[in-house]
Amino acid sequence: MNPEIFYQRYIENDFEQFYVQKRFEDICKQFLIMKNQQGEMEEPFEAIGKYYYDLPKEHKNGEFDVVTKDDRGYAFYEAKFREAPVSNAMVEKEIQQVNMTGLYCYRYGFFSKSGYDEDISRSDVVKYTLDDLYNEKKLTLKIIDRAILAFVWFRLANQTSLTATQKMGRGWSRPS
Repeated sequence: MNPEIFYQRYIENDFEQFYVQKRFEDICKQFLIMKNQQGEMEEPFEAIGKYYYDLPKEHKNGEFDVVTKDDRGYAFYEAKFREAPVSNAMVEKEIQQVNMTGLYCYRYGFFSKSGYDEDISRSDVVKYTLDDLYNEKKLTLKIIDRAILAFVWFRLANQTSLTATQKMGRGWSRPS
């Protein structure tokens, strides 16, 4: 089978809709770790991970992509790898979701592939774009290598009916 046809038929949708979005979360996490190691975070953190919550009384559950813990409390970050820019309404919805967990959060961060469609002027919100990630002078080759290796893996994947998400599995972690 022609490699381009194989890619379009078996890989393209999963790669762009599932795999790249999850890897974007990893890149955002690595970006924060790098800034922390270089002393560029306003408040250095001692733990980083995902946070999953379950609110049975409200019949709600969910996850936050990246959470850091430091002396002041928690900072929650969301990675939005979407075609549409992040809106103020999206930011407020995410903040409301964090507040439902009952954890003290003093900062909310957003990573957006497509930027922001309006001014978000909250002092407790930090915004990053792809330019911030790309222009970082010491973006590690490790992050780039992962993306390239993942792409090659998908290109060489055998023909099965499993989606990329099923092939990769899922990992679970919480900040300590």
